[in-house]
Amino acid sequence: NRFELEHYKNQTKQLFYFAFDNYLDHAFPFDELKPISCTPKTRNFTHADDTATNDVLGNFSATLVDSLTTIAILGDTDRFEHSVSLIEDVIPIDFDIDSTVQVFETTIRIIGGLLSAHLYATDPRKKVYLGDRYSGHLLSRARNLADRLLPVYLTSSGLPLPRINLRYGFRGFTADMIDENNAAAMACPIFEFTILSYLTHDDKYRQVTRYAFDKTWSLRSNLNLLPMSFNPETKSRYCSITGTGASIDSFYEYALKGAILFNDNELLKVWHKSYRSLNVHAKADWFYVNVNTDWGQVALPWIDSLSAFFPGLQVLNGDLEEATIKHTMFLKLWNAYGGIPERWNFQVTERTQKGEIIIKEKDIQVEDVIALEWYPLRPEFVESTYFLYRATKDPFYLNIGWNILHDLNTRFKSNCGFAGIQNVITGVAQDRMETFVLSETLKYLYLLFDEG
Repeated sequence: NRFELEHYKNQTKQLFYFAFDNYLDHAFPFDELKPISCTPKTRNFTHADDTATNDVLGNFSATLVDSLTTIAILGDTDRFEHSVSLIEDVIPIDFDIDSTVQVFETTIRIIGGLLSAHLYATDPRKKVYLGDRYSGHLLSRARNLADRLLPVYLTSSGLPLPRINLRYGFRGFTADMIDENNAAAMACPIFEFTILSYLTHDDKYRQVTRYAFDKTWSLRSNLNLLPMSFNPETKSRYCSITGTGASIDSFYEYALKGAILFNDNELLKVWHKSYRSLNVHAKADWFYVNVNTDWGQVALPWIDSLSAFFPGLQVLNGDLEEATIKHTMFLKLWNAYGGIPERWNFQVTERTQKGEIIIKEKDIQVEDVIALEWYPLRPEFVESTYFLYRATKDPFYLNIGWNILHDLNTRFKSNCGFAGIQNVITGVAQDRMETFVLSETLKYLYLLFDEG
């Protein structure tokens, strides 16, 4: 009933406040909070080539920026205004920061966070509307950061390089830092940059990123399957495999969501053509497999947790029956492992004495099935659950949300934040809370229970 949902919604809100306030107390102005040790997680300041750490940690208070929209959705005007003021106090308006960052992650977390918060702050219909108490500095910061990212598009192909230093550009870069970029990262800044063009009346942001999106799509195979990664300068493939998970996921997401948001028929055509090709060549009963883009045959025997977003996208496309089926598999993974492992093998292979690779059918161990064993509290499964409930109003999905909320309270809640699982087999916790835990995982959970 409505009172029970209100209770769950308030519980979710309190979980957000618990982690966000602890971030401000123990980690701000650094990027992330370590939820077990209650200390900041910072970029690797001594080794810029530590891309695994530094791609998303630009020393620009990433958790604060990425959480702004969640605070707005909670309708907390005081916290929203305070957070907007903190950004003005701490983050340089020109983003003159000596940080080498990944362009895609910086776009979706920082530019996206700034733009969405600006829209809330300036919309009189929103509860967190700030009126003349807001100077517009979030939009100015988003624009200045975008200007520092734009040089990645100055390639012979117009496809973006993956990384840039916000202060020094490409100075001191090694080839392996910029010679490969994935399809999602090359195509998807179109979303935030188009909104930036609308808000600034400067069309260059839309034009540059739309060209890159179209150029990326032009690199598809004759089967209309888009490979996962390329050299952005030469356009040569690094990987002739595709699926719906890491490195390719957001291409499909932004094609359909961009078509809806911008009323763009060309993006809609891209979505329909790419989705049709996936259904012909990569669709299995319970999930989409990774296939070779030229032949359409299974190429890798695994799927990854990022694929859990796809049922939500199918809901937007009106494919409720298919969305329900595909979502069920991720629910099974959650129930089996207490989270969704980063990569899960749907086939286990072994090599015979003759050197042939065959599918292993006996004596399969759990270690054989889990290819990558961590679960960092990613939001994709919660997002798809939210979309399915909104489309069906089936309380089954509310029950899933309740179980996730229970797990957050009992298994993932740590000393000062939410700790993911480092190993779903052993249950060892992960002393990290990525920005998407507050900006997406808890946000979608709150919205799931929000009938307002």
